[in-house]
Amino acid sequence: MNQQWSEKLFNDFIQLRDALRAAKRDKNYQNVLSLGMQILELDNAAGFLEISTPIFLTAMAEACIKLGSNTAAEKYFMAAKNKFTELKIKSNDWQKYIDVIDRKLEKLQATSKGPTHHSTGLARKAAQSGEFKR
Repeated sequence: MNQQWSEKLFNDFIQLRDALRAAKRDKNYQNVLSLGMQILELDNAAGFLEISTPIFLTAMAEACIKLGSNTAAEKYFMAAKNKFTELKIKSNDWQKYIDVIDRKLEKLQATSKGPTHHSTGLARKAAQSGEFKR
């Protein structure tokens, strides 16, 4: 479907992106997850914006780690890696991001052998919902 450019949707994305950056800076990890989900939903509704969703999936994974939800973090990292791999077909510029995600996944999987800590349900719910998949 060929969608028309929408300045309103673009501005919505800019506001969400800036709010997510501020939430990361303020270490408000629940807000990072919430804003990340909103960005992913916007990307699904407005594909013409060509939002680089793997970057936001990675931020969400890192927020999950900080919240103690390693299982959710792994799911977000895998989704980000898959998206970066899709983008890599168009350009090899994304390989370094894929390599970083692989290292983070290895570290998570090594530490997840012990007891897993779960934070509030937002991280778990977001990862289980599959909403971050296109």
